Amino acid sequence: MDNFLNKYKFKAFVPAYITEKTGIIRYVPTDMSNEDIYKSISCDTEVISIKRFMKKVEGKLSPLGTVAVTFAATTLPQYAYIQLFRYPVHTYIPPLVQCYKCLKFNHSAKVCRSSQMCSSCAGQHSYKECDVEEIVCINCSGNHLAISRDCPIKKKKIEEKRSKYVNHSYAAVTLYTGRASYFA
Repeated sequence: MDNFLNKYKFKAFVPAYITEKTGIIRYVPTDMSNEDIYKSISCDTEVISIKRFMKKVEGKLSPLGTVAVTFAATTLPQYAYIQLFRYPVHTYIPPLVQCYKCLKFNHSAKVCRSSQMCSSCAGQHSYKECDVEEIVCINCSGNHLAISRDCPIKKKKIEEKRSKYVNHSYAAVTLYTGRASYFA
């Protein structure tokens, strides 16, 4: 295989999303650093990285009890142990990305090729330059800001992303529908 790759100047690689899975662990003591967690975590799957979620409080970053853990695996382990305490590992669902230039989803302003749009009135200008009193969402034409969580299009995109990351078992589907169907 190496001869073929070298002959045609190809490079082969396996994308990280195929060989790695990220989960979250909640209620981890906030006084533990990422390094402390990495050194003390044990699991039946190799841990690649640890990243604690932070929030800004009065201009300073403050640690939260939630930690993102990346595993070298195709499925998440059920549990991980930190200092002899067992923590369930939950599926990590990344936040929905919304461009602050065109206000559409799944890309950022850094790579956007569209025109600047106003998040208040859906006009072709920055919200800083807006003098229109009526609020109109560019995504659904509703009377809310384009960045609002109340936007039905944004809610739909968030749910699509969530369903992409959450595995649905047969049992979960039958519980959700309230009935099971059988094949004869």
